[in-house]
Amino acid sequence: MPSIGPDATGRFHPAAIRQLQYVGDWLRVNGEAIYATRPWKHYKEGDAIRFTQSKDGKHVYAISLQWPGTELCLKQVKPGEGSPITMLGVRDPLAWRMDPSRGLIVRIPDGLQPEPSRPCRQAYAIKIEPGGINP
Repeated sequence: MPSIGPDATGRFHPAAIRQLQYVGDWLRVNGEAIYATRPWKHYKEGDAIRFTQSKDGKHVYAISLQWPGTELCLKQVKPGEGSPITMLGVRDPLAWRMDPSRGLIVRIPDGLQPEPSRPCRQAYAIKIEPGGINP
């Protein structure tokens, strides 16, 4: 992977500046799921989900590496009864339910389906207050 640094004249290439701005924009939305977090008991689920947990252990973050569509299914985490589930960068809590065979089903609102309406362009973080860990 190439590094990002200034050229011989001390200037950054415009593409490098765009990449750094992109990462900064993503971290402004999702930094809570990255900074001051710890590995969670399950670090991944399938190919597209990664987990972190808050330092105090009160929240688990499921980071979907791709847009989940209209619902996100998670077998590894069970939220506390009645606890809110949110997508970082989205104000309103998301509707969710537990399904005996599929696990946690988080509904992604229709208003977030158009790409310009999403809080970022990739790797979407879902904040969950766990009530238990599924085996």
